[in-house]
Amino acid sequence: MIIKHVFNKKSIEKESPDPGFLITNRKGSYYSSALNNSRYEGFFINEKEQMCKLIDEIMISKPIKRIINNFSSITLERENLTQEIYMFKNLNSLICLFDKHTVIEFLFDVKKSFDNRNFGRYYKIYEEKNKIIIQFEKKTSNLENEQEGRPEYSMYIVINLATYSLPNQWIKRSYSYDRERNSMPYDRYVYHGLKVIANKLIVSASHDKHSAIKENDYIMKNLDKLIKNHFVYIKNLLRKFNHKNKEIDFALKCSVNSLDQLSTENGVIAGLPWFFQHWARDELFCTKALYSFNKNLAVQILNKYTNSLAKHGSIFSNKESGLIAKDAIGLLVLRSEELKEGNYKLILFLNSPNKHPIPLHNNALETWMDTSVANSSREGYRIEIQALQLRILKILYILTKEKYMKDLEGQLIKYVRENFYTGKILKDGINDFSIRPNIFLAYYFYNEFLSKKEWNKIIDNSLPNIWNDWGGFSSIEKTSPLFQPSYTGENNLSYHHGDSWFFLNNMAAICMHQLNKNKYKKYINKIITASVQDILWQGYIGFHSELSSSSELKAQGCKAQSWSSALFIELIRELKK
Repeated sequence: MIIKHVFNKKSIEKESPDPGFLITNRKGSYYSSALNNSRYEGFFINEKEQMCKLIDEIMISKPIKRIINNFSSITLERENLTQEIYMFKNLNSLICLFDKHTVIEFLFDVKKSFDNRNFGRYYKIYEEKNKIIIQFEKKTSNLENEQEGRPEYSMYIVINLATYSLPNQWIKRSYSYDRERNSMPYDRYVYHGLKVIANKLIVSASHDKHSAIKENDYIMKNLDKLIKNHFVYIKNLLRKFNHKNKEIDFALKCSVNSLDQLSTENGVIAGLPWFFQHWARDELFCTKALYSFNKNLAVQILNKYTNSLAKHGSIFSNKESGLIAKDAIGLLVLRSEELKEGNYKLILFLNSPNKHPIPLHNNALETWMDTSVANSSREGYRIEIQALQLRILKILYILTKEKYMKDLEGQLIKYVRENFYTGKILKDGINDFSIRPNIFLAYYFYNEFLSKKEWNKIIDNSLPNIWNDWGGFSSIEKTSPLFQPSYTGENNLSYHHGDSWFFLNNMAAICMHQLNKNKYKKYINKIITASVQDILWQGYIGFHSELSSSSELKAQGCKAQSWSSALFIELIRELKK
């Protein structure tokens, strides 16, 4: 299939073996489709802090020949048929425009995103106020060993009136990407409930029927204006992001657009299709890139976690996990200092000796590597956590001029050099000689505890163990008994024991450029090439994936990951310095 990107009368295109697309309303709702499909694809809305699936697939008999990313819309070129897809900011509606009347079939699968129960699903389809209404109710079934018939939740889908019929069939769907990533269930029955003949579809959804009807009417009456305003919004968003290399230029614009699409009024979601929550670590990593085009939201994120820190004394990974993100306080201080948006409540909270244990211990799963295989939870003393602690002390000394802050910084530098630096490598933990790309996190956070010569030696000695020649780093050395060369999905065997993370690859390129750009030019260029390939030509086009297998470059994991895009933006901006 051909993939094409078009912006401001310029275009670039290429054949892709792994195509897919995603478009959002910049409030968490989205519509996606991919050749390698998943039950997490289709039309979803994020309402009342719940992600709900509505449509599994909108079926058209003519196959897609070309997917075009217009940045403000997605165009699907089919045989003798062109389809334009829009979602507008803050509206829970999907708009599909066709250049001629065509037969369109709907496979409905209304459910909360993680609710895979099969029984007790009821659909009712009828006309009301010149609309097609799809009413869904989930009731508890006795087949689920609970009281039968108890209502749980309902949803309404509203579609502009067109010629239609009701197939009223249940169809079994198989999801190849879910099987590939060991994410059950791989199969599910969905409801083939509606067939229409139309050249314009406006699909609105809500827990409240009248809200969905009202929004559908509003879009019908203002569609041309909404399209024009959205085009202007995107043009203004991307106008200052440019690069002389054409592929990098498009990848940079895509990354800005994707980070914006993954933003909401409350922050940045970690990724789509299944990381639709606000994760502290991910958001704080994103704020530097986000600040370059949405200063207000970046500052709002910093203030959000400052207030959380002042209230709880720590920062949780997200509301649901219950896990503390041990690196989040350091990231908050780092970003506040970089962006000159520091909050004095934060400084007052930190400006106390008992807030600075030397060294800093983390419990299991409190670092960014928050999964465990064979007791590899990284509990203990980890190199990037110490680096962040050093950065905190340095910043607080600059702000307060308190001598004991400088003394604590010196003590911790001595401790890290004695316990983590072997003269050849930088240990991942005080009792863990594993070679991991976390050395780049340490450099990124605070590199002054070693000389440039020592950092060169560490990187030179680490590269043969973790470098993938396609342009990324394995998340653990390849001689480790835990190393997995290929992505294993939800069982987490490969997640932090082989998989190559794009955010960390991009960060590594930033570090190598700062340290010795000429010496590491080959590695930097390969990382950029791999990231550009992922952004432009594979997975969800225009979005940066979460990770790839170490063995070969592939779009895997969550195919639209915010911190991957953010660190790519940061990398390209760094190269311009």
